[in-house]
Order: sequence, then structure tokens, then C-alpha cells
Amino acid sequence: MTSHDPSADALQGAWRALDGDPSLQRNKVIVADAIARHRGLIDRRRADDLHRLLIDPDLDPRPFAAAGWRHLAACGRLPTADAAGAALVESSAFLRDLLTETFVAVADAERALSALRRWLLLSGHAADFPKTTAAFVAQAIRNEGAWPFEPDERAAFEEHALRPAYLPPRPAPLADADASSTTARVAAQYEGWPYPTWERITRRRRSLRQLLDRIDADAATALPARPKILIAGCGTGSEALRYARMAPEARITAIDLSATSLRYAQERCAQADNIDFRQIDLHQVADLNASFDVIVSAGVLHHLPDPEAGWSALVGVLRPGGVMNVQLYSTAARLPLQAARRKLADLLARPVDDDLIREARARLNAAPYNPLAESPDFYSLAGAYDLIFHEHEDPFDIPRIRAAIEANGLELLRFVLPSPDEQTRYRAERPDDPHNRDFAGWQACERRDPSLFAAMYDFWCRKPA
Repeated sequence: MTSHDPSADALQGAWRALDGDPSLQRNKVIVADAIARHRGLIDRRRADDLHRLLIDPDLDPRPFAAAGWRHLAACGRLPTADAAGAALVESSAFLRDLLTETFVAVADAERALSALRRWLLLSGHAADFPKTTAAFVAQAIRNEGAWPFEPDERAAFEEHALRPAYLPPRPAPLADADASSTTARVAAQYEGWPYPTWERITRRRRSLRQLLDRIDADAATALPARPKILIAGCGTGSEALRYARMAPEARITAIDLSATSLRYAQERCAQADNIDFRQIDLHQVADLNASFDVIVSAGVLHHLPDPEAGWSALVGVLRPGGVMNVQLYSTAARLPLQAARRKLADLLARPVDDDLIREARARLNAAPYNPLAESPDFYSLAGAYDLIFHEHEDPFDIPRIRAAIEANGLELLRFVLPSPDEQTRYRAERPDDPHNRDFAGWQACERRDPSLFAAMYDFWCRKPA
């Protein structure tokens, strides 16, 4: 007897909505969300729809690309490492767009495509397949040169047109990086490997006020007409752009330590005229001489030498009545990562460079089971650095989150569960907690599924007025 998959039902409903009006952005977003949650195969009759959504400029291509590669792998339709495989890519706009729109994040697909890249290089036939060669160059730019390769390939590509399909242009790591403090080492990491890697984000019609209304109606009501928003640790800018679109009337300040990441962010967010990017240490946020109505800190505090001190600094610039979204690593959900790191113990002692990251990825990919294969971060160079070799991380558990919230004098508004299915289950189990504010409830969810918060804990707080 097979278990019922609610995500399959959700995806079928999403496809039906799209069939009703393929041009409506809301319908496209519903499909994007459903595909991101669904791990099964896509009906081959939906291949044209999947392709159209993959290249849609108003959608994040990553969930559609992953679904496409998983489908091709399961159906035995990945390109082979020969002339037939190269010809297949050459003739297929779908395959080429899968390669060019975003980085490949399916292990079987990466292995097959790496083998085809090797054949193109060593066979001498790359010039016979110009579209295929160009697609591989584009893919290398997307994944930042993350795919491992053999010594004979390095010797062959040095004077070959395929070289950028192996080693694309990359930011230069700091030659004289300051290693005197945790903060300095983390900053140096992001100078050479700006993170996260992204192409575009999904354009949603939901406003900031609508988002807050789902979190807490009073918080939405209290939001000023022209709110001031702080993105604390903006990295490469995807979070800043998301809030700029949700609140075009807002004034957004996005801060980060890394000049390289900020340049990346400014390029990707050039269309948004309400973001002010600033290079500043989060600990010195008071130097902005401003208070904010909304503060967002997503995946940042756990990289600080003292996360609670950084959190307190942010609370200091949150106006009374203002709200804060915090996202933090879960100690339980990071356990598979610790297992992977034990397999790489000898590599962890070496200075990090691109070759070391590729070596680590090759070793994990060669193992019978790679615990990191499901993480999209594993498939880009900066993502793999952040995932495996990060200079410092200090993950949280739920009691620690509770203690920090209370120490900062904050009110918990809502804990965000990672999927509608989990939210439905929580509601059934704890009908007396409609706002997800019961710390014991979160702990029960995590004990049941230690990987539940693999993406991070995600919750909203308010500073009392």
C-alpha cells in the first residue's frame, strides 16, 4: 500500500489553474510553489508548460529546472557522453534552456552532463556543436565552475574554446584577507564567493501589508504608509529585491560586510529604485542613525561570533511596534552536514580555494550516499563553500530561540512552518495555537522530523510599543 502524496494533488490543482488562464501571474506562482514542494515526476504531457515557465522572466527558474532534470534522469533521457548526446542538446531548446537558465541541481544530471562536457573537450568535436558548447559555457557561469574535472581535462582546456565551460570568470579572493577575527574571516569568504547564487526571483502580487496581515493583523495595521525596512546581511540582494517588490513605497536599507556581494546585489537589483545598499558591519547598525519599521535577518545571525549580541543590535534600531523576521540554522537539521564534514576532515584543514571545493564535491558525489545532494547550495561554488567550508556557524535550537526572544524583550508573532501540509498537520494537532506561538509545538514537530527546518527556522517578532 503506497502512502498518499498531498503535494501531487496540489500540483495537479495548480496545473488546472494554469490551464484556466496561463497568462495570470498568480496561476504561474501557484505552479512554481507546488513544483518546489513536489519531489515526484512531472507528467511528460506538461513538458511544454514546464519549459515555458522555466524561461518566464517573472519566475525563479530553479524549481522548474530541478523538476526538468529529475524527470529526464528518471526517464533515461539525459544526454549521453558521445556525439548522439551532443546532437540531442544541439537540437533541443528545452535542454539548452535547462543548462542556461540556472545551475543544474540534480546529481545524476550533473554527472551525465560532466561526462558529455569531457567528451566534447577530448574528442575534438566541440566546434561541431556550437549551441551545445555555448550552453555549457552558460552553465559554468551559473554554477561558478563547480563541476569537478580530471587532470587530463585541465591540460586539454587551457588553450581550448571550452575553457570557460570549466573555469568561468570569477571574483578574485582577497590576497591579504584579515584572519584576525571571525567577522573578518566571514567577510573575506564572501568577497571571493558572493552568496547566494541566483538569477531572478518570482514576482508575486502579495504586498508587504498582506504578508504581515497573515502574520499578525495588528502588525499590518500598524505598518506606516511609507515603511522603513532594514535587510540585515543582504548578501547578493535577493531578499532586498523581494521586499522592494512587495513594498515599492518603502525605503529599504540593505547592509552587508562584503563589497563583492553588494556589487552583485546592485547589478541584480538595478530595476528597484527604493533600495540603498550600504557596506557596514551588522554590529555597527546603530551608526546608520535610523530606526526601522521592519527588519529582516535571513541566514545571518548564526554566522556571527556572538549571534545574540548581533540580534540585540538589530533590536536596538527596531522602532517600538516594529516587526522583525529572523531565520536561523537548526542544530538538528544540520546533523547530516556534520556527517558529510567528517568524510571531508582532511580537506577541512586546507585553505579554501575553488579546486578544494570541487574536490570536496567530487568526493561526496562519488559516495554511495551524499547527504548534501538535496541541498541546492551543493551545486554552485559559492553555495558549496557556504554549506561545507563556512568560516563560522553557530546554529540554534528552539530553547535558545525562546531565550533570545525573551532576553530582547520581543513578542513572538508567528512561527512559519515550511509547507502547507505541515501547517495543516500542526493545526490539527494544536488547534489551540492558531498563530504558531507554542514553543513546545515547534519542538514536537522537529522531534518528529529532525530535517523539517533544513531550510532554517523562520519566525516573526514584534518590539512592544
